Amino acid sequence: MNLTQESDCTECTAGFYCETPGLSAPTAECYAGYYCTGGASSPTPLNDGVNSSNNVTFTGNDECPIGHFCPNGTAYPQDCPAGTFSNNKGVTEEDGCEPCERGRYCSQLGFVNIDAAPPCDEGFVCTGGSTTPRPTDPAMGYICPPGFYCPAGTLYELGCEFGSYNPNPGQANCTVCPVGYMCDQVNMTAPEPCKSGHYCPEGVPSPVPCPEGTYNNKTGLREESECDDCLAGFYCAGPGNSFPTGPCLAGYICYGGASDQVPSANNTKYPDNGVCPLGHYCDEGTPAPVPCPIGTLRDSTAGSFCNSTGLSMASGLCQAGYYCPSNHSTSSPAPSGLECPPGFYCPEGSAEPEPCPVGEYQPASGTDYCIPCRAGYYCQSAINPTPQLCPAFHYCPAGTMDPTPCPNGTYTNATTEGLKAEDECLPCPTGFFCRGGQLVGTCAAGYFCLAGSDDYTPEGDPPPADPDQDPCTPGEVCAGPCPGGHYCTEGEQDPWPCPENTLRQTPGGSQPSDCEPCPAGLWCREGDPTAYLCPVGYYCDSVNGTTPGEGAGPKECPIHTYRDVPGAKHVGECFNCPAGSWCNVTGMSDHTQSPCPVGHYCLEASDPEPCPAGQMSNVTGAGAPEECPLCRPGYHCPAGISNVNGFPCAPHYECPEGAVNETICRPGHYCPGVTGTPPICPGGYYCPEGSNNYTICEYPNYCPEGSDQQWPCDLGWMPVNVTGVRDELSKACLICPVGTYRNDSAWDYCEPCPGGYYCPAGTDQYLKYPCPIGYYCENGTGEPKPCPPGSYGNISLAYHYGQCFECPVNTFNHLFGQKACFPCGSSATAVKGSSHCTCIGLYRAFQESDGSCICQPGYVYYNEANLMVTEGNSDADCQSRVDVRCDLDQVRLAGTRTCVYPSQYDCTPTCGDRGGALSIDLGVCLCDSYVAPEEICDSSCVETKPVVTAGLTTTGQLQMTTVDPTSGQTTTASVPNCIGPSQHTSGDKPVHWVVVGSSGVYGVLQTEATHTDYLTTSAPPLNSSSGPHGPALARTVQLRPALIPAPARTSQLRPTRSSSGPHGPAPARTVPFSL
Repeated sequence: MNLTQESDCTECTAGFYCETPGLSAPTAECYAGYYCTGGASSPTPLNDGVNSSNNVTFTGNDECPIGHFCPNGTAYPQDCPAGTFSNNKGVTEEDGCEPCERGRYCSQLGFVNIDAAPPCDEGFVCTGGSTTPRPTDPAMGYICPPGFYCPAGTLYELGCEFGSYNPNPGQANCTVCPVGYMCDQVNMTAPEPCKSGHYCPEGVPSPVPCPEGTYNNKTGLREESECDDCLAGFYCAGPGNSFPTGPCLAGYICYGGASDQVPSANNTKYPDNGVCPLGHYCDEGTPAPVPCPIGTLRDSTAGSFCNSTGLSMASGLCQAGYYCPSNHSTSSPAPSGLECPPGFYCPEGSAEPEPCPVGEYQPASGTDYCIPCRAGYYCQSAINPTPQLCPAFHYCPAGTMDPTPCPNGTYTNATTEGLKAEDECLPCPTGFFCRGGQLVGTCAAGYFCLAGSDDYTPEGDPPPADPDQDPCTPGEVCAGPCPGGHYCTEGEQDPWPCPENTLRQTPGGSQPSDCEPCPAGLWCREGDPTAYLCPVGYYCDSVNGTTPGEGAGPKECPIHTYRDVPGAKHVGECFNCPAGSWCNVTGMSDHTQSPCPVGHYCLEASDPEPCPAGQMSNVTGAGAPEECPLCRPGYHCPAGISNVNGFPCAPHYECPEGAVNETICRPGHYCPGVTGTPPICPGGYYCPEGSNNYTICEYPNYCPEGSDQQWPCDLGWMPVNVTGVRDELSKACLICPVGTYRNDSAWDYCEPCPGGYYCPAGTDQYLKYPCPIGYYCENGTGEPKPCPPGSYGNISLAYHYGQCFECPVNTFNHLFGQKACFPCGSSATAVKGSSHCTCIGLYRAFQESDGSCICQPGYVYYNEANLMVTEGNSDADCQSRVDVRCDLDQVRLAGTRTCVYPSQYDCTPTCGDRGGALSIDLGVCLCDSYVAPEEICDSSCVETKPVVTAGLTTTGQLQMTTVDPTSGQTTTASVPNCIGPSQHTSGDKPVHWVVVGSSGVYGVLQTEATHTDYLTTSAPPLNSSSGPHGPALARTVQLRPALIPAPARTSQLRPTRSSSGPHGPAPARTVPFSL
């Protein structure tokens, strides 16, 4: 795409992540539970570029926030829909948003605080997931049914209690039972008329019995005053009489409201009830006393007896156990036939038997006391003097007159009698509710009445779902809404557990559909109201079969995947096995426990692959081919198999690092077993291709290190039979001496060099060295012999001295090995065979370089114009030069020979700002200070500075040698067109470089070996220009700074300025060689 800068790169696409640099497309979608608005580098980003100050929109890349869900590839979090909420981060799917709680509704999107959710309206039940306060969709709730009431926010409908009813749906309260009507059942939709023998004030839970001494044979009574007094002559025993119980006893009068057959005079409304009054008699059930007939009297000494005639007062009190009625003639304290009857007691002086008190009885006659009624019985002595067995549905403690009904929530069987205490009443059995000691009916659906329930819809805490493991405490009411994790049909004996993979978190489930599907990502166990995160290694997708619970529960993550965090909602949330691990079993939770096996690599979510050819892996966990190291040296790793450590390389073969197959051992090396890089064949031995060891080298050959064969001595060398290994040419062979040669490897010795050729030491082919013109080469010559000065040679391949010829007359030759002689010129002459010429003019010096004759130093001559000349060729005589005599305090300048005063002479042009003084002895300026070489080149510089020496070859050629101390390399070079040094100089001498120019004379410090070429080849040809000091200066090598390369001048060649001036260079500073 030709991008030129980082800003040209595109931010990673929203919903995707870009994990590594240099991508042309996103790596993959961001993981579920996270959102990526753009630029994400991880599938699970956390607080990446999030702008915390922006609470309106989502920015950056982060974990899915509360109130939202984020499936794979989410660019922007999605709101949890209405009817749901979420206060968890990282929700991956809409199913992860929890339904709004029962009793509340969630109308907003993205709801997070369930405690802030408003309650549903009164008259409605929200069963969970409701979006409205008045749901009509059965999936969200329903209107409150008749017979029930629903306050705001109720979790389920509440049954109308005893004393109330509800005829209409959608009510928040039940209607109080109206006066004259009874509501003696729960969940009533209409009241019933109050039953006979009772009256019903408003809202009583059950009809109130008319009190004893009253009755009522009509329905719909509203209050107690509507109960009729018992009819005259009759008694109404106990409460709740629809009709009178029976007639009153003879001898007694019941005017009304009697509650016993022996009426009591304690009745405030009917105080005359009681014994038949004096002067009257009362038959059984008489409504009024009947007067005694005319002529009769009834005057009573009740309670007394008269045992003689003519008494004015009674004889005494009637004996205890007897009674003496007022209308009876009693002559004995214990009158026969008037024994106190059973059920009564007669203390002394009793006129009438007294009924036993409440809770007592007397079965015998003639007693003055009553016996307390024993437990399990009740005693109504006025009706029956014998204790009566306590009836079913009641209990009778000691002294009971009227049986006590078993408390609500308990019961007895219809055949169970004689209960003595309340705790003998049985708890209401499972599935029922009990009132008045009787089973009233079954408990409503959605409720579990384990024991002791007294209501159709008990409101207690949910009883234990498994009473075998958690039984109820005796006497405890164990009843309430059906426990969570279960549902209860009407009269349920044992709550049905919600099937595996369904969930009922709140109490009150009444049918299988109340067990809702388990949300994805959770594990819902049978009968458990708690949803658990799906365990690691599994996913929980809430997918069942057609039967509830079928195919339910956690499912193992498949092969090549794992899950190390709980809560996976579908198989897609099982993570791909990362590279380097092998998830080879289902349900894996920790991929690190199953690393890729040795000899293999494992790409993401794949089976192991053998390491590529030439690679191996002896450790586990390789995740890519490049993580398999190269096969180690000495081993080979073939293709198509598992290479753990590789296979050892066999002898005769080499296996370098990364070898796929064995390779024949290379020539010049040897390969024992397990060879990676074969060792080089040692000197004195040879190793052909495929060697597993080295073989000794034998005469007449030699074998340098790394030989694959025996080598004969080089041409120009001859073999020598020496002891020890023959590992070097110099040890096993001897270089052919000077004057010999060897050009055939079969020769054992070197042959003499033939005439006309010369053979330096080590000559292989003598034809390469023909004797040059100007030289002659006899048999066995090692180097050409030059024709001597005064002679010359003009043929090649000369093989004896006689082939050198003398110089003709007026020619000369001052050099060795010349091809011709030089002419003497017009100012000089020479005889045959001369090595120099003689000038015709006196006091003249012959110049060999150009054949001229110039005046000797200190001499001059006058030309045709009679001008004094110090230079120039001429055959005229020279005469001594006479200088002007200097004063005693003057000095003669060496250059101009003029006289000057030393104190007045200015040396600034020569010495510069440093200054100097004129030397009286030398006639030149001596500068005050000079730059010492040590100031420029310190000890470390000196150690690395190249060493340059020079000397003459046998042919008279100047040869310069440079040694580089850093590399140890030595180079030699011939310097052409150079005059000097003297032929009498023997051996090589150190070279010092001097640069002479118009600005002065400079010493040069050479710091690089390569600068020798610059300093020799860049100089102009030498000349023999003369000056005031004569031709000796012709030996000066002149180098100009401009000819030295710029880098050399600035960083490597370090000039040291010396004194110079109009008088020329100072003595001894112009000669480049130390001779």
